[in-house]
Amino acid sequence: VVCLPTHRFNNATMTSPASKRPRTGSADKELSASSSSSLLDPITPSILQKGEQLATLYQKASPYPHAVIDNFCVDGFLESILTELKHNSKVKFKETDLFRVYQSIDLGNLKDGSELAA
Repeated sequence: VVCLPTHRFNNATMTSPASKRPRTGSADKELSASSSSSLLDPITPSILQKGEQLATLYQKASPYPHAVIDNFCVDGFLESILTELKHNSKVKFKETDLFRVYQSIDLGNLKDGSELAA
């Protein structure tokens, strides 16, 4: 289930999160590639064919614009991601009086060519 808010919070009541480094132009070009691109391989083919229908459902949904997309990824894809993360991620256990979490590095801010980005 994916929920996408369409409103913005007033800066007086909320502080914005730390900014991430901007995407490079090449990443944007890859995302707009045709359906034969390996970036789109994990997406169920029928979802790609329903783009306009899903956009309409999103816009007309109530009480706020949202969409529920069942079977978004092909079978086994998310399980393979979970397995890869479990075997290849370096995390640190952190514990406070409120939380017990495993914290990883900030994957969104890795520099290209970094040993961790490979």
